[in-house]
Amino acid sequence: MMEKLNINKVPTKRKDRIKLLDSALVQLKREFVGLDSIIDQIGASIYAWYVTPEIITRPTIVSIWGMTGTGKTSVVKRLISLLNLDDVRISFDCGECRDRNKFITTDIMDTFGKSEEADGDRFSGTNSLVFMFDEFQYARTINDAGEEEVESSLRPIWSILDSGIIDLTNDYNYDFSNLCDFIDEFVDAAKSLPHITVKDNHIESPDDVSAFLDLMFFHYDRGPYIKTDGAEEEDRTKPLEVLNSRYLRTITRRLNNKSDALGSKVAKELVSGEYTIGQLAERLEDIKKMSVSSRKLDCSKSLVFILGNLDEAYKDSYDINPDIDADLFYEITSRVTTTDIKNALKKRYRPEQIGRLGNNIIKYPTLSKESFKKIIDLEIGKILDRFSEVDKIKVVFEQSMKDLLYFESVYPTQGVRPVLSSIDTLITPYLSKVVEHKGRSKSVSIGVVGGVRDFRLPSVDIRLKFDKADEVIVVQNLELGKERCPENRKKRFICAVHEIGHAVMYSWCKGEVPDNIVSVSTDHGGFCSTYDRRFAGEIDCRRDILDEVRISLGGYQAERVVYNNPDMWLLGSSSDIQSLWGELSSAIMDCGYDLPLPLSHREVEQGRNISDGLDSRDVMVTNKSTGDGRILELIKEGMDYVWTVLSDEKELIKKAAIKLGENGSMSGQEFSEFIKQYGNKLTLDKMKDVYNERDPEYYLKELVG
Repeated sequence: MMEKLNINKVPTKRKDRIKLLDSALVQLKREFVGLDSIIDQIGASIYAWYVTPEIITRPTIVSIWGMTGTGKTSVVKRLISLLNLDDVRISFDCGECRDRNKFITTDIMDTFGKSEEADGDRFSGTNSLVFMFDEFQYARTINDAGEEEVESSLRPIWSILDSGIIDLTNDYNYDFSNLCDFIDEFVDAAKSLPHITVKDNHIESPDDVSAFLDLMFFHYDRGPYIKTDGAEEEDRTKPLEVLNSRYLRTITRRLNNKSDALGSKVAKELVSGEYTIGQLAERLEDIKKMSVSSRKLDCSKSLVFILGNLDEAYKDSYDINPDIDADLFYEITSRVTTTDIKNALKKRYRPEQIGRLGNNIIKYPTLSKESFKKIIDLEIGKILDRFSEVDKIKVVFEQSMKDLLYFESVYPTQGVRPVLSSIDTLITPYLSKVVEHKGRSKSVSIGVVGGVRDFRLPSVDIRLKFDKADEVIVVQNLELGKERCPENRKKRFICAVHEIGHAVMYSWCKGEVPDNIVSVSTDHGGFCSTYDRRFAGEIDCRRDILDEVRISLGGYQAERVVYNNPDMWLLGSSSDIQSLWGELSSAIMDCGYDLPLPLSHREVEQGRNISDGLDSRDVMVTNKSTGDGRILELIKEGMDYVWTVLSDEKELIKKAAIKLGENGSMSGQEFSEFIKQYGNKLTLDKMKDVYNERDPEYYLKELVG
């Protein structure tokens, strides 16, 4: 039997709850680096629920959305623990809850109530529960094709998010369905064998058992079998249990939900009474009717955390290499708006369901470079604190080791998890080396031979420098360093040409150099950062579209400008082609790039009929052909334009590509120096003019000028 809820740890006085909440938020900021703003938003969202619960009449919903692996769940769990709410917390993984045999209402009752068979109060909970619905993206009600998709096991979530009132018996689940099938056939069997006696839930007579099994063979697995003339037959000489434990448990659960302890009482009567089959059939029919009536669970004063991964809202992340600079990726993800989140939610949920998620939508960004470095410092500090309890030698990890850990563990697109796992494999083993080689030393420093560097190498030497013992050198193999090592890639120079092509066109079109350029990365490709800070999040104009097309074609055309043998050109432009086609398709078919064109809007017309009688699909096919033709025209124009620009900058491309291919990466400042030295028509003055042409205040100036 489960214990009743214990929420006595929560302070009863309001001022004490305020104090505890404030201290919990401070503690969270110490433990979770780079999330101060997020923590403050969560604190503000739950303030009224925690401090003045008496004014709450509906569930308090806090929706937290971000990219995969950013630590949303850890923050919320830790906050709940610090507020002494673990006893009233119940967590659900919505991915697991899609299992048709797993029901949320059952888990709530099993967690916060007594067992179904117990006497006394059925439900001893409180309506101020704390729900955590994790991996909420899997609770979608609209699939990728835009069709309705509702799992019955997830239906109670929407009741919790709406009023907080849950119908405990509205789930016609698998066990109850089986029980109903059994009762229906039992009633039919009773008509043929009304006088068979059932005592203590058993049929005793072998003849009665055999006759009953002939009518009810779908519901019984008799076993063991006996041998008769070499063949096996079931043993029908033993007493037959009429209601097995599964049926009894289902009856107990369903009736306990209707009235406290009713199911337990009825189940005891069934297993201890004496009936004819006819009498038992009538009793079971009554039980079936009672079982479908409902009982309500009031969770109207609950706190509900919605935690979901919504990578599609962070649309730029799809085309970003995992080796992107953490600060740049942080800036990109920080620009995601509540509107972006809600637009992404529309692809998964109906509008009224999005409304139930509330407006307390917290956008969870990725981490900056400084935050990653602080996390590394904190985690190493924790390890050394634990180590000091085992051994008294003072251990210092030099900055070069921390830099090595950063380069070997940080994937900005994948959050903090790779960092934590890499600490266990890269840092912790050196403490064992310290114990092995320390002798009488009182201190040791651990660092990379050669100091701080860009670790694009298969391995490095690590030095353990003791104060009273010999130095120890350990060869450390690098996983990501090996992937990023230029010498490991035979095609690094043509990849460099490709990425420099993007960089040249970005500089030509935008009037500024990329933040960084990479030709050798962990995903075996490269990338050029073409993030436009000045116009990020703004509505595109026609020039923006043309610029994006030309930049996308820069890598493709650079290979053709530099290398004469077409058989050696790479098939590595798929993402570029998808990007430019997507830009043009959206602009032409949806956004009025080339109006007036006789286009039918695909999303609006889908599934409807055009007023003149034409089927919308026919109209869309015709207009899509028109639109595709226009896209191809613009791509050809873009190809010709890019070819002309890059042909004039062939020397710049070749010189910069040699440097990029040798090193695997290049900063924007380094590329600027190449433009200064080798640029032909692309010069720093030309870029300055282009930058000024793209004046963000153009539209206002035209009005007042």
